[in-house]
Amino acid sequence: MKTFLWILLVYAGLFGIMVAVNESTRPNIPRHGHAYQHHPTIHPGKASKLNCTWECYEKTQWCTDNHVGIDQQWLRFTNIPYRAIIGALDSTGSYTMANILFLVIIIPTAILWMLIRSMEMELSIRKLDRNS
Repeated sequence: MKTFLWILLVYAGLFGIMVAVNESTRPNIPRHGHAYQHHPTIHPGKASKLNCTWECYEKTQWCTDNHVGIDQQWLRFTNIPYRAIIGALDSTGSYTMANILFLVIIIPTAILWMLIRSMEMELSIRKLDRNS
């Protein structure tokens, strides 16, 4: 039980840091009138070569051409899984909820679980080495 509480505390701390970093950038973004599905957005809808905007969401190729720092020859390889992930999230019917569920909750939880398991295995191996 003690280990579970420790893991829960670490997970909550990491999640809290992620939310705090994400929300700390909000005051630095200038106000505008753009909305997506009747909800005000953080970023404007007008295309900008300096940073991603909602133009990147509407037209992925615009973002690829202007913001992606990968050499164009590699994009044909990276676009395959990228478009597959976006398509899978979009096919759920609620892209926003699927994005939050998978990319914010499930995948980080799986990574944390694998990290903890690998640490437990390392401790077990060390105990076996000491006993032999």
